[in-house]
Amino acid sequence: MSTPATARDGQRARVYRAEDAWAARLDAARRGAALATIGGSSLLLPSERRLGSLESAADYCERVLALPEVVAVA
Repeated sequence: MSTPATARDGQRARVYRAEDAWAARLDAARRGAALATIGGSSLLLPSERRLGSLESAADYCERVLALPEVVAVA
């Protein structure tokens, strides 16, 4: 017996497609493509962060969460 699809399940494929698209953009940045055009706008691709320890990851998160741009939307 199958269960009926929920609205959440109906959006799951969209989320997976978005994750795949973002991963492809990060792969392009890793290969040296600094800019991507999305919806007609140029977007600077971030370099992938690699953190060597849990402490450095926590420190990085604290610094990002303290940025004025992040605090303004929190």
